[in-house]
Amino acid sequence: MIMGTMSGVLIYFLLSFWNLRMIGDMSFPGMLGFSTGEHSGRQMLLAGVLQLIWTVLSLYWLLPNVFDFGGLGLRSQVIALGAAGCSVAYGVLKIVQI
Repeated sequence: MIMGTMSGVLIYFLLSFWNLRMIGDMSFPGMLGFSTGEHSGRQMLLAGVLQLIWTVLSLYWLLPNVFDFGGLGLRSQVIALGAAGCSVAYGVLKIVQI
């Protein structure tokens, strides 16, 4: 049960790292310039949707039902879903901006 919970958290952190890394690459393009903006926006949207799906899946199905975890508080759930929603919104903004 502990390994399952920790692997679920690890997947969430890897998705969050991927999102943050792409946000940094899009905000500070460096030598690549803005030529890869649309592709990066699509990747960011995909990463945000994956993070949102994994967050909902783990908060409302994996943790309570499979691992018999009592659940997180409402504040933690709102923060996790809000972070995924912000990633989706940033990806959409980058696609629309270009």
